[in-house]
Amino acid sequence: MLVCDLHIHTVNSRCCSDPEQTVERVAARLAARGFRRIGFTDHFWRHPTVPPSPFYQTQDGRAILELKARVRELALPLEVLVGGEADMVAPGVFGVDAAFREQLDYLLLSSDHFQNRGFVQPPAEVSPRGIARQLVEFFRSAARSGLADILSHPFYPYSYTEFYDEAVALLSDSQLLDLFGEAAAHQVALEINRCVIPDPARGSVFSPETPQRLFTLAREAGCRFTLGSDAHRASDFAIYPQLEAFMASVGIGEPQFAPLMRVPAPAAG
Repeated sequence: MLVCDLHIHTVNSRCCSDPEQTVERVAARLAARGFRRIGFTDHFWRHPTVPPSPFYQTQDGRAILELKARVRELALPLEVLVGGEADMVAPGVFGVDAAFREQLDYLLLSSDHFQNRGFVQPPAEVSPRGIARQLVEFFRSAARSGLADILSHPFYPYSYTEFYDEAVALLSDSQLLDLFGEAAAHQVALEINRCVIPDPARGSVFSPETPQRLFTLAREAGCRFTLGSDAHRASDFAIYPQLEAFMASVGIGEPQFAPLMRVPAPAAG
């Protein structure tokens, strides 16, 4: 049974408008399900020379630090970590610096938020080959950044999902093993979240074999993994059984979890 979720948004994220997404309510809901550690990871952008896009204009990280301070004052029914979800606009250009990263419990870095068009560097060509190249270059840069604890929803090409299957198919097993090996060597975990589950309601239609191949190869390359619902609303927590089934299908379990996911069992009373 899952006892840890490291990718949850609150109303501090501009894309989250559910009033139920507060620390207190989420902690109570997931503690009742048997969870023992959760992590909040709101969006933010902090770069010394690259100004934010309109989406990030009001998300400069101050609300995250305020949330972290408030969590320390609350009596919550489980362990709560406060991290953040940072973006990148091009290889080597990240929306977080080392000084701010050190103030967080951990950092999720998204290497495939390509939907932020006009802000994120576009692919050289909008085709399976162009998307494959974009995924590789952004992933490699994020894995080497020295900033990320976790790469969120790796290799999921937001806003170009119609190319997902074909783009990944263009990448050989050896190429993917090399890339995932870099993440493993830098001790950067890969996240399993709702992006591994096809969902026509979200316009996310792809072969289940594509994420299965990716995560099987990542496991073979020695990667460690975290799990995140990426919940923006209370109903998003219903994804857990599907995520557990996916992990079983690719042979990922507690032995492959990153340290952040390894929650000690309660002491016998």
